[in-house]
Amino acid sequence: MKILLIDTTSDSSFISMQKKEGVPPITTFLPGIRDQSKHLLPSIEKLLLDEKMSIGELDLIALATGPGSFTGIRIGAITAKTFSFTHQIPLLPISSLYTLLPEIECDFIALIDAKSHGIHKVQGKIEDSKLQYVDKPQLISKNDLSYLYNSRCSIITRSKSLLNDPILKAKQPSVNLDSVFHHIREKELQKKITDYKDLSLQYIHSPG
Repeated sequence: MKILLIDTTSDSSFISMQKKEGVPPITTFLPGIRDQSKHLLPSIEKLLLDEKMSIGELDLIALATGPGSFTGIRIGAITAKTFSFTHQIPLLPISSLYTLLPEIECDFIALIDAKSHGIHKVQGKIEDSKLQYVDKPQLISKNDLSYLYNSRCSIITRSKSLLNDPILKAKQPSVNLDSVFHHIREKELQKKITDYKDLSLQYIHSPG
């Protein structure tokens, strides 16, 4: 199964494709969030050209639907929905939290700063190359940071505000997306594919 993953929810946006389970995915990171509209389509076209594929040969498009930037999410969603509709490719929405994984096998907590609304969180672990989540994505209060400070889990995030917290000691996510694609394939087998018209997007709003 050939899968294209699109994540334009942050300023570390990327596209990634895995042509077959067990084959390392090919990932391209996009320039800053302000330039996503200029770079997303050309990056997808180049990735497919390099792999000698057409968009119609994809079996599945996975889309990170937030939480994240309003503009970035819209750009990714419009692109994914257009491909899904015009080429009849199933579309699988996933939380942006599911693209945040540690560099090593461990218990981890993935975070996305929701500004004044709190922090988006999911907790999981990777053991013997298997990814497992112990809860579902949720929004917690920033008052709960004290719990995270004392956690033995690795804290993973792309949010600059959390990376700059000296007590939290958060780390950037891994660029190895093997476990992400494994998670996507599991969801596909559970028939969690959506119609392109029924796509719930989760935006982060700025304070005030």
